[in-house]
Amino acid sequence: WDLEAQLAGSSVWSLLRLAPPQVLTTALTVGLDTPERMGQAAERLASARLVKAKVDASAPVAQIEAVRRAVPGARLIVDPNESWDIDLLREVQPALVALEVSLVEQPLPAADDDALEGFEPSVPICADESCHVTADLARLRGRYQAINIKLDKTGGLTEALALRAAARAAGFR
Repeated sequence: WDLEAQLAGSSVWSLLRLAPPQVLTTALTVGLDTPERMGQAAERLASARLVKAKVDASAPVAQIEAVRRAVPGARLIVDPNESWDIDLLREVQPALVALEVSLVEQPLPAADDDALEGFEPSVPICADESCHVTADLARLRGRYQAINIKLDKTGGLTEALALRAAARAAGFR
């Protein structure tokens, strides 16, 4: 796409007949660590509008609490990066609501997606490792409410745009 746009003296978005790009808010990430260190790292992001906290199964609520204390005004994404099981996901639902988490990204291993069937989360769950291409959407229905689209996972811009369109049509965020 880039080469074609350069040869045409145009922009990629013009060639694709898309609206001009808009300024987007980017999530700043707090890496996985002890709750204390995660809180300290989050303090450096105090002015961020959107923060992603990487957590694991060892002390997820304490990790999230530490980040939330440091960034009380930010939208908060929690990313267990496939480290939880369905029981832990169920257990932390009240804390996710109390801590005003906006989204939980890929809490279970992709191979365990079946455990999400029929689960009604208090906070939307986003597929990351479970979603690569448009064909993945059918098996994600009833399990996830959102998907994360990455150019490297889709194989490029063309499939990423197709995935976005299909996901929106299917009701995914």
